[in-house]
Order: sequence, then C-alpha cells, then structure tokens
Amino acid sequence: LRCHLEPLGLEELRRYIHRRLELAGANSHATIIFPESTIDAIHRFSQGIPRLANTLCENSLVAAYGQQAKNITPEIIQEVAADLRLNHAVTESPGSSASKIEQRKKILMELYRLIEEFARSPRGAFDEMKSESGVKTK
Repeated sequence: LRCHLEPLGLEELRRYIHRRLELAGANSHATIIFPESTIDAIHRFSQGIPRLANTLCENSLVAAYGQQAKNITPEIIQEVAADLRLNHAVTESPGSSASKIEQRKKILMELYRLIEEFARSPRGAFDEMKSESGVKTK
C-alpha cells in the first residue's frame, strides 16, 4: 500500500505539529515547545512535506535536549536543517524565480554555443575539408 501526501500549508503544518505534540502528551505546552516563529522555519525548510517536518522536529528536539533548551528556536531548526542539508533549498527568496529563469536561459545559451563550437571544431573542419575534396573515408 502506498500513499502520497501533498505538502502542507503553513496553517496545516502548525495544526499537524500541535496535534502530534498533543498525542505525545504535550497538551497545552505545544505552543511553548514550538513557538510560531519556529513553525514558520520548519515550514520554510521542509517546504510543507510532512516527513521532512517530522525529521526536523525530531532532530530539533534532540538538539534542544542536548543544549538544555526549554523550547525549540528558529536557530535550532536552522542548525538541524543545515545538518540535514535542507538549507540549500531555501537560500533564494520566492521572488527570485525570475532570476532563476534568467540564469537557466544563460546556461542554455552557453550550452548551445558550446555545441555550435564543437560542431565547428578542428575535427569538424577536417571532416568538411574531406567532403569538399572528394576523399572518401570509412
């Protein structure tokens, strides 16, 4: 049996985390353990993907225990995300999608230029000279 979960929105993730904490026995302390700013960071790094959110929460609880912290701070989430290499996915702001497109265009243009240059390489020029001279090779 397989299941596919869509990414959760910020509010859905907030309720999800609070419910999991409630089931674990935290009850009314959920907002103290994971303050709003921390859940924002979890959502940003996990991109709303429940399994990543679970992993971030679990590892941040362990990190906070090691630091003897009473609650999970956004800095702890950032540290855990860096350890899990999740911080690379959020280095650019959402508004930078236009710059990503421009960057991809530049890369594609450079690849096209390289392909054209390769087609005109000395080997390509040699092959052209052979065909113009009438010399047949296998």
